[in-house]
Amino acid sequence: MKISIFYAFFTFFIVVEAFGQWKDVFSYKNVVNVCRSGDYYLAQCERGILLMDKQNGEISKFSSVNQLSNAVVTATSAYDNGFVVGYNDGNIDILQNLRAKNINSIYITTKQNDKKINDINVYGNKILVLTNSGIYCLDANDGDILWHCETPSQVLSGVLVENFAYFTDGKTVYTKNINDINIQDFSTWQTFFSVDGENTIDKILQINGNIFLNIYDNDKNITNIYNINTQKNIFSFDGIVETKESNNLFSAVYSKKCIFFDVDGNIVETINLDVFNTNCPQTNNIYKIADCKNTFAIIENNRKQISVYDNGFWTFIPNDKNVYYQDVLINPYNENHIFAATTNGLHEYINHNLKATYNADNSPLTSLKINALSTTTSGYIHVADSSNCPIKIFAPDANWYQMPESEKIAYKIVKQILIYNDRYIFIIFDNKNEIFFIDNNKTPINFSDDKSVLFNLTTNDGSQISYINSLTIGTDNYVWAATNSGCAYCINVEDIFNGNYSFSRPLLSDEQLPEFSHYLLKKQDVSKIIPDYEGNYWISTRGNGIFKLNNQCNTELQHFSTQNSPLPSNIINDIAINDNGFLLINSNLGLIIYKSDVQKPAESLSNIKIFPNPVDIKNINEITIENLEQQTFITITTFSGKIVYKTESAAGSVKIKLPNLTRGIYLVVCQNAISNDKKILKLAIK
Repeated sequence: MKISIFYAFFTFFIVVEAFGQWKDVFSYKNVVNVCRSGDYYLAQCERGILLMDKQNGEISKFSSVNQLSNAVVTATSAYDNGFVVGYNDGNIDILQNLRAKNINSIYITTKQNDKKINDINVYGNKILVLTNSGIYCLDANDGDILWHCETPSQVLSGVLVENFAYFTDGKTVYTKNINDINIQDFSTWQTFFSVDGENTIDKILQINGNIFLNIYDNDKNITNIYNINTQKNIFSFDGIVETKESNNLFSAVYSKKCIFFDVDGNIVETINLDVFNTNCPQTNNIYKIADCKNTFAIIENNRKQISVYDNGFWTFIPNDKNVYYQDVLINPYNENHIFAATTNGLHEYINHNLKATYNADNSPLTSLKINALSTTTSGYIHVADSSNCPIKIFAPDANWYQMPESEKIAYKIVKQILIYNDRYIFIIFDNKNEIFFIDNNKTPINFSDDKSVLFNLTTNDGSQISYINSLTIGTDNYVWAATNSGCAYCINVEDIFNGNYSFSRPLLSDEQLPEFSHYLLKKQDVSKIIPDYEGNYWISTRGNGIFKLNNQCNTELQHFSTQNSPLPSNIINDIAINDNGFLLINSNLGLIIYKSDVQKPAESLSNIKIFPNPVDIKNINEITIENLEQQTFITITTFSGKIVYKTESAAGSVKIKLPNLTRGIYLVVCQNAISNDKKILKLAIK
């Protein structure tokens, strides 16, 4: 019976994820806690949990994308019927009877205290929750707060033993009879146990009424599991290790293993953490992302790891030289050809293997630190180092050149190189509002006709911009600047040499988009602006999530935040979009993907797809048609030829909200206005 319920629980989540537009690409590599209930192990990770079936080893991921309440998991525990999960905002999810159930009574309390959950345990019909601001006891059936006690310092851990509650602040264990009317008054709690010196109590645990402490001895760098009743250590670890009680056993993650042991210190089971391996990035700390057609590349793991994401799978480029990565560039004509800017020169990879390293020994790269990369459509790679002539060019014939004009920005730290129409080069710098602008006259390695100017970016409304985060070329051929105080664009780049250094701001009515403050996101720290294939703009901010605007940037089409989407955070450091319309989002809490409605137009109609098909019209009223040519007319008709819907694609895909159709088979006629290609598909309505 338990197994069948669990599979029902799994099916519930899989269906939700399959029809959603979001996909988490969080890292599940750092397992901090393992517990078990019934036939399943739960592995707690930074951004979610993994459930593994003990019988067949099947692993399922759970995160804020598929029904968890938050992206930051801070505590987990097992009980007889399932698991309980706590988060950094006070939210709790119970997998009770193997079904997900949210308890938000702590999260919605009017108290402004820090509600981060440090420990959580279930005892019968009570949930004991230990937070940064105090201890809570909840009714497991309805989630109501039975009692709570605010404390002068954070509560790390706690347990219930019969009618008594125990908790620790790291140095002292306090206790109180939970039936006492004064339980909410911290001053009435009694000291039960204390440690002195450099010792710290990280966890309180209990099995069958016996109380155990997880004590870290800083002097000896040892963690001891101490039985208060017998006043003896039952188990010891080197270093800092936190244990959990898991169905009358203790569990501890130690040395890439999870060890389960009993109250006498006997090891009952050992699990190698490799069994929880999933296809994901190594860390949630992502430094930079790049996109190219179907592929994303990221720099992660404190700049020492490049990972490549293609068709849902991650591959990793070996860092045999142990270098720090500064930037990554994917060859637009060969996505298996990658260049990486490092602290040891320029690295060139083919099929994820190092082909060559360019440094002072074999190139003009005299500085050990390369900061930025960019390429022309013909393959002239522009490389910025920190030398007296910082811009170098690596030509398609593998020869190197130095750009003399760049001596005007000698030793500056280049943040980004943007090449516009293979002629104009925009260069921006770390934490500055300066732009270095070069005209190479479309002769990338003939420098005699180059000219340049260095200027401070100003805007038409006269506001002060402290620094530029990034530059992008829009579908309108404008150059867009994402700055610490909103968005601005340059219409005619040629005018820059005439002294026109002012960028324009889209002017909006306060009534239409009040959060934009009259000028587009003027009060927001905007990290990136990118266009999609319909000409719409995606704008990421450090504090207000992501906006999607129309091609005039005067109408908000969508706004994603933590309040209305699975975004793990409103602090978005970077975004990128590929030809399939997948938006890779780099938040300060990790990566997430959003499948947009827009993809690059196809070259023919030979691979058109409709999904879902068939359509359960009672539950779903939208379909998506992909792999369209640009300007394809789409007509949905009955078999008798009656037209029930008409539209036109602006890009390679279109989402259609279906009218109220009766059950049956319909024809979807797709005909391109330019090539006159035609394709007819069947659509089933049930």
